[in-house]
Amino acid sequence: DTVYAGYVLEPPIDAITEFRILTNTASAEFGHSAGSTTNIVTRSGSNQFHGALYDFLRNDDLDARNFFAREVEPLKQNQFGGTLGGPIRREKTFFFGYYEGFLNREGQTYNSTVPSLLERQGDFSQTIDPSTGKVLVLVNEITGQPYAGNKLPSIDPISQKLLDFFPLPNAGANRFITTQTVRESRHQFGARIDHYFSSKDSFFARYNFSNGTEYDPFAVSGATVPGFPVQEDDRAQNVVIEETRSFSPTLVNIARVSFLRHKFLDVQGLNHTPSAEAGFQFPSTLPSQSGLPYLDISGYSNIGDPLTGPRDTYQNTYAATDSLSWVRGK
Repeated sequence: DTVYAGYVLEPPIDAITEFRILTNTASAEFGHSAGSTTNIVTRSGSNQFHGALYDFLRNDDLDARNFFAREVEPLKQNQFGGTLGGPIRREKTFFFGYYEGFLNREGQTYNSTVPSLLERQGDFSQTIDPSTGKVLVLVNEITGQPYAGNKLPSIDPISQKLLDFFPLPNAGANRFITTQTVRESRHQFGARIDHYFSSKDSFFARYNFSNGTEYDPFAVSGATVPGFPVQEDDRAQNVVIEETRSFSPTLVNIARVSFLRHKFLDVQGLNHTPSAEAGFQFPSTLPSQSGLPYLDISGYSNIGDPLTGPRDTYQNTYAATDSLSWVRGK
């Protein structure tokens, strides 16, 4: 991934023959970026048929309760798949393929600060200043004078509408605790064909595909109360063709061409409540992301769609490489 510098495809363990993590000793062919490079060799077929089926299950039956949650957070995770490899022509042509699915439903608990029932009516007579431990003095910012009885004479119509986006407290005067479910679904498969023209000349072609989506009730850069979820869509395809030619025991050439197509749609806001419903008089500049703007109100949790996003990337990466290894003398 040339945008985030992370991996795009993650083949299952049963489809990997070997891997190497290259750091400061990497050769020139693994240059371009600082840090480490993980080099993975995918599995090929052989003269015998081999296969495997698996299903890894995790759930919340034996989990402990999160300290801040009211009950054990739900967890339903399945990672399942299979592999199959074997000969097409013995000693000549082989195949290998895999499939893996990943389904995860995981609860996450959030502790938010919301207006109390009195504060929603403009009454701050019982609001405590956390820095002093005393009742917060409500001051008119224009006149500089405190409000009588620490109560607002009225609430602005826009503020009144924004209050509807805050949930009512359920843990004390100003706290709201909720457990929401993150949903992730991902499916991938791959196939590889190996052919040996001779003992000195071999060829392989490989195709990998991955598609996944993730629903998150709380964006990293978004609201900290429910109601403003985001979604991520990720789709990747990779095609590789490689030929290895041994001209002599000391001279070997590897030629490879590849293509990677990666679509990554991140921080897709799903709440498209028109901002006009909250009293705002300006439309969204991006219709696909129309919704309540991000609002950071001092002393309370944030509301509104994410501050950043959406981040949409479409990458087409082509590569052609040739590696010639020559061992001369000692």
